[in-house]
Amino acid sequence: MHSVDNYLPAHPTCNNYRWDYLADEFQEILRMGVWLRTQVERQTAVGRQAGEAFVQHERKRIERRKPQA
Repeated sequence: MHSVDNYLPAHPTCNNYRWDYLADEFQEILRMGVWLRTQVERQTAVGRQAGEAFVQHERKRIERRKPQA
């Protein structure tokens, strides 16, 4: 009843991603995201590279969407 698997993030996006990962994996992903955001904010080499790659990824993802009528 009180196992870690019974606790889910409340945000819909997080809930959607949560189902694909074990609780420990999901926590690691969240920690990595916080670390990477700090790198981007501090404009480190890793942060700049990740930021550029993410922007390219998002552009491609948006281009794949079907046009709305």
